[in-house]
Amino acid sequence: DQPYIPDEFFLLSLTPIIIQLLALLAETVAGRARDIKGYFVTLPSFSLPIFGGKMTYYTMPKNRKDVFDTAAIGISTALVTSLITMLVGFQLSIAASNEDIVQTFPSVSLSLLKVNTIVAQFTEYIFPGVFDNLAALPASTVHLHWLAIAGAISFIGNMLQLIPVDTSAGSKLSFAALGRENYVVLAIFTGLIKFVIIATLVFGNGFGTAAIVTKPRLFGLFAIVSQIASEPVDLVLVKDNLSDIPEGRKILYAAFVFMLFYSFISFT
Repeated sequence: DQPYIPDEFFLLSLTPIIIQLLALLAETVAGRARDIKGYFVTLPSFSLPIFGGKMTYYTMPKNRKDVFDTAAIGISTALVTSLITMLVGFQLSIAASNEDIVQTFPSVSLSLLKVNTIVAQFTEYIFPGVFDNLAALPASTVHLHWLAIAGAISFIGNMLQLIPVDTSAGSKLSFAALGRENYVVLAIFTGLIKFVIIATLVFGNGFGTAAIVTKPRLFGLFAIVSQIASEPVDLVLVKDNLSDIPEGRKILYAAFVFMLFYSFISFT
């Protein structure tokens, strides 16, 4: 007998790519309005269908404000669309019968949903007690509507793009908000951390198995994919590097940083 593949598997695989295309369209339109042109790279993944995407600019932006606005529009589109998709999928999961859920809905690792605090809290709120046995059974899975899984995967992957490495959205936002000198220091620091993570993943124990998604494993695989897709592009070249960005955009940058830390760092 052939292995059973849910009818929604194609849609589940395609939805994160569609979300990235929407983000690409939004960032491209925002960039063209500011005379910024670039090309978009979708980052594949060994543990998620996609690690989000990043746009590399091949024209020099006029100032840091334009860099910030273009990058913020792109990553915000991806995150908001992913979150809405996930929540719609959760509601469709609630409305479905138990028979449909078990027989037709695809399954997803609970450890994957748990790896991001925002995704985990929405999941726990809508499905109370879903993570109760995760510590004893770390490879546990749950059946959900394909929209919920696709949205969660896309949200987690795009949240990683807020990490300031290479030409990610986090790098562009950090450069625009912090200025060239401070960003260079930050880039050296994150580059060293990325090297340590990659070395640990390659020469260590691999951070566990593929069936169990952990934060070290997720960061390690993201670091490797980011390194493979890295390009020799000088991000800190703009025509006017002295003009600062408005305070409102600095507050938005602080919100992005808070979301990144809140999503992946446990404070308890």
